[in-house]
Amino acid sequence: MSLTISAVPAGLVTIRVAGQVPDRFGIIAVPVAVPCVGAVTGPLNGPVIVHGRLQPFIVTLAMMVGAP
Repeated sequence: MSLTISAVPAGLVTIRVAGQVPDRFGIIAVPVAVPCVGAVTGPLNGPVIVHGRLQPFIVTLAMMVGAP
């Protein structure tokens, strides 16, 4: 549920901002896109940490390597 709540606005903001920059992602879009990506990956990390009883640092590094 929390993934849906955070992913929908994050996706909409990312699409809106990316559509305004015709040639490249742009300086203004990056500060908007980074929190949006964090809002999507954070709820994915949480259940893995809690239910898998793994260290948060390790899960974060794994997400960084696994996410293209």
